[in-house]
Amino acid sequence: MGWIRFAQSLRLLGVLCFCWMQAPEARACEPGMAIAHEYLVRTAPAARSASAFAKAQATLEDQLRGSGATLRLIHRGLSPASALNNKVRLTTEISPLYHVQEYIGDPSQLSALPGVVSVEQNCWIRPMAIANDPEFPKMWAHQVIESRGAWDVSTGSPEIIVAVSDTGVDYRHPDLRAQMWINAVEQGGKPGADDDNNGCVDDIYGCDFADKDGDPRPPWTSGGEHGTHVAGIIGAIGNNGVGVVGVNWRVRLMALKGFPDAGQFANKADLIDTVYYAADNGARVLNCSWGSDERPGAAERDAFKYALSKGLVVVVAAGNSAADSEDFSPAGIPDVITVGASNSRDELSSFSNYGSVVDLLAPGGDSAELGGLEEDILSTVTGDGYEGTRGTSMAAPFVSGLAALVWSINPKLSRLQVEDLIKANADPVDVQVRHANQLRFRYGRINARKAAEATRLTIPKVPPLDCLPGEACADNSSLANGSRAKWLSEAFTPTMGGCQNDMRARSTETASFGFWALLGLPVLLLLLVRGGRRH
Repeated sequence: MGWIRFAQSLRLLGVLCFCWMQAPEARACEPGMAIAHEYLVRTAPAARSASAFAKAQATLEDQLRGSGATLRLIHRGLSPASALNNKVRLTTEISPLYHVQEYIGDPSQLSALPGVVSVEQNCWIRPMAIANDPEFPKMWAHQVIESRGAWDVSTGSPEIIVAVSDTGVDYRHPDLRAQMWINAVEQGGKPGADDDNNGCVDDIYGCDFADKDGDPRPPWTSGGEHGTHVAGIIGAIGNNGVGVVGVNWRVRLMALKGFPDAGQFANKADLIDTVYYAADNGARVLNCSWGSDERPGAAERDAFKYALSKGLVVVVAAGNSAADSEDFSPAGIPDVITVGASNSRDELSSFSNYGSVVDLLAPGGDSAELGGLEEDILSTVTGDGYEGTRGTSMAAPFVSGLAALVWSINPKLSRLQVEDLIKANADPVDVQVRHANQLRFRYGRINARKAAEATRLTIPKVPPLDCLPGEACADNSSLANGSRAKWLSEAFTPTMGGCQNDMRARSTETASFGFWALLGLPVLLLLLVRGGRRH
């Protein structure tokens, strides 16, 4: 009986723990950053049918009716059934997320509604750049990460889409306009209509979730140069005799604007919208150079978990508070790549956040005012200009750009393989945090050349035209990127080994011999059979 009572006690404890873990959470914002009467509400995981989902949403709308609140669906989440259809692990579940506005009541009453999993205060979020320096420094960052060596392997590919979740991107900038992602359905569609039914109208280059339109270009007078600066680090056109060069000379930049035209801060709900949009519209890399001094909430974790489940490499800035990134959002979210900033001496930038959640360092400039070097990162800004600025916001896009460059070399790699290649080939640096009791960390500072060269080794060897059966095929690494990619797509079959001679045209003589041999084989067999009968 004692064992039975012990087992019953354990079971009761388990139920209590489960209920505690499942209880709706109510989160606060960073001090002074709460948006009054606005909440992010997560409900039970998405229903498997459209009708069931619509019924669940209607129920929530009925419960809020009369309170004066408005309800907007940000994303319907991911159920186990739809996860299976999208080749995601069956256990992946993302809760539907709603943006509740003008709710005057007690948020605990929202938490008590049937089906509600969590309720979080909506917050203002800041971009992660430190104030601009008027001087234009040299582009020392490319020397540090050895970009020239990487460009000997690849200069990028227009097939790789990098989403820039930020203040918007000036898609008319001469160093960016040829790099912009184009939504062909909307470009050729009807003005004022959501032709592709993705929730954003006329989103040709991306979407503006802050100002609720399809134009993600910031006005050059509003201080919206941050996102354009980030985009230039990832993919300012190379070798065109104009301005600066990004990590990729060729790439596609998806502009996702989460910050309003007039205003320094973004609504968290709008930034979460950008994450879902990137995941649902073909991006392979997502750069988020923004954040707040608070631990990540469930709504943010769900959004980034969704993007990761769709195979995106997600890169976020560690933050500029000279503090531990564990308490910074979205830097503290598991499985994203959190990037701290370093200077030209491979020292931790004086403003950079640090800690165990930081995955990599990349050049981000430094500030003499805070005890470091006086260095900026030069890149594109709105109004066809170029300026230098600093911050972990500048460090993150170096990693995003490198992820796109790695994928341009071998587009068959998985998200985890891309991340592993970047991390495994980073240069180890030992840093200390002077203002935090001389804390010491060993991080990897990205090395573009090493990552590119290591990625090239992951490509299956392409057989030369004179490779005969049974011979070892030579390494055709001398082929140009375009030719090599064409060989891989047209001539290589992963499930078949050896020198794929069956896929190559043979000489006229060889083909002729094969034809007559095939034609004469039945005659030879007939003669043998007749000869056997005579004996």
